Amino acid sequence: WFGEMLPEHAVTRAAESLEACEVFLSVGTSSVVYPAAGFIHSARASGATTIEVNPDATPISGVIDLALRGKSGEILPRLIGS
Repeated sequence: WFGEMLPEHAVTRAAESLEACEVFLSVGTSSVVYPAAGFIHSARASGATTIEVNPDATPISGVIDLALRGKSGEILPRLIGS
């Protein structure tokens, strides 16, 4: 999304979910557009394992637990065992 506001209820629900999640996947994003770009930091602060799925490194690559490089359409099916 570029210049569009996220619905407030969606941001609130995401923040609540981040506090409880055990694993956070960042998939196919540049990780620079907020507020979504901050979600991985919130999840990490709450103790979640953080995983980035992306063909290239992003600004969050240095702080995540695991980087899986490649296309999400190839990596995600293997990750979930399909």
